[in-house]
Amino acid sequence: MLRRIDKECIYTISILILSFLIFKLSDIDIWFSLKFYSRSEGWIYGNLLIFDILYKYGNIPGLLLGLISFIIFFLGLFFKRFIKYRKIAMFLVLMLIIVPGILVPTIKDLYGRPRPIQISKFGGRYEYVSIFKGSNPKRGRSFPSGHAAIGFYLISPFFFLRYTSKRNAIFVLFIGLLYGIIIGIARIAQGGHFLSDIVFSGLILYSIGLILSKIFKFHIQVYV
Repeated sequence: MLRRIDKECIYTISILILSFLIFKLSDIDIWFSLKFYSRSEGWIYGNLLIFDILYKYGNIPGLLLGLISFIIFFLGLFFKRFIKYRKIAMFLVLMLIIVPGILVPTIKDLYGRPRPIQISKFGGRYEYVSIFKGSNPKRGRSFPSGHAAIGFYLISPFFFLRYTSKRNAIFVLFIGLLYGIIIGIARIAQGGHFLSDIVFSGLILYSIGLILSKIFKFHIQVYV
């Protein structure tokens, strides 16, 4: 079991490095954003109702999962029937706090990457800044995507479900990835993020989930 986790860590690091090289050595960010932009019309799909709804309310499912997890953890301190679920509830709460709550906003402030809508290529006033290249924090908070991160957060139960029900784990992983991608596409279409902002939001969340699941030792015991 430990070997499987170590292999997964190696695979995840490899994907992180490969993704970095792809975005760093190519113009895929600009190329992909151009699919949603017109010089005459601007962001073609930016005003679609569905994208506006996702922008304003797309974080609700993730926040609900975190809130329910917190309530279950709290109840587990006083009621025996909930004690069993304290471990996974704490894991889900920490995932929400660490990734969308702390890590993503911190990276945003450190890198200050201008959003697509802010760069000259798309009618803005700043120059394009490639991935992992420092910029003026006041110019933008594009990298990584907070909306996508809380969308991808829905995959979090996967990290313990895979040890109890492979079928449920795959289902949760699929739903979480799909939701994160949909929110990501919405933000790209609005000129709020580049493709790399979305991809690395998902990769960062998965990496933290992998680390935390190892700390929580789900491979040994899922429940308390």
